Amino acid sequence: MKIIISLFTGVFVTSVVFSQADLDKPLRLTGTGADAKIEGIKDISQPQDAVSAEAVQKSSLVFDGSASGAADAYTATLVPTPASLTPGILVMFVATANNTGAATINVNGLGAIALKKDVSADLEADDIKAGQIISAIYDGTNFQVLSRSEGSGGGAGAMDYTHLYLDTFH
Repeated sequence: MKIIISLFTGVFVTSVVFSQADLDKPLRLTGTGADAKIEGIKDISQPQDAVSAEAVQKSSLVFDGSASGAADAYTATLVPTPASLTPGILVMFVATANNTGAATINVNGLGAIALKKDVSADLEADDIKAGQIISAIYDGTNFQVLSRSEGSGGGAGAMDYTHLYLDTFH
């Protein structure tokens, strides 16, 4: 008769995590699991500040609701201030006046950059209306305007849905 003896050895590893944080505002950690939250990061002022989902959802990182400037020379101030304009940065602002032709936007004093439509075409009169919320993405050279007024001059108006509808059934 053979007797087999097995020896089990277990290795237990204990890890300790150390972290350091420099906080200038009180943070509150609440909840557990799916209900876990970090509170106190709503107000941002520097590019390296933590951002809450609320700030992202309200577009407060890219929207300047009190833009200034004149027709054809708009200005916007984002908080926090971007160190530079990088391709892909989205800027939204409320236009202060109708444009009368080619236009620029100066974001946080980083320099006037051309606003373009249809990739590279200059804006034409009334492509932007006073009070309109404008969305534009920096492509590395220009800001491409994503939103223009309906029925504006220079062919920037709304799509002709009647024509689209008729073409669908031919």
